[in-house]
Amino acid sequence: MADLGWKFYMINASYNILFFAIIYFLWVETNGLTLEEIALKFEGEVALMAGREIINAESETSETDSKRGSTVGMESKQAAVNLKEA
Repeated sequence: MADLGWKFYMINASYNILFFAIIYFLWVETNGLTLEEIALKFEGEVALMAGREIINAESETSETDSKRGSTVGMESKQAAVNLKEA
């Protein structure tokens, strides 16, 4: 180490330059993209389709809940009233 002296910093600098070049050419830019577009870049079409299936399943569940929502809400209100009375 003592023989290298100031040249040791040149070795470190060369590693930094190499890493900057790797990052510049291989890093994926995600600025301004939607979450779906980012998923498409990293995971591919399979992840995008899986996400759409989950969203569709959740929306179908919320639609069926909203159709029978009046009874669900009333049950919780009735339970709250029973607790206050006790």
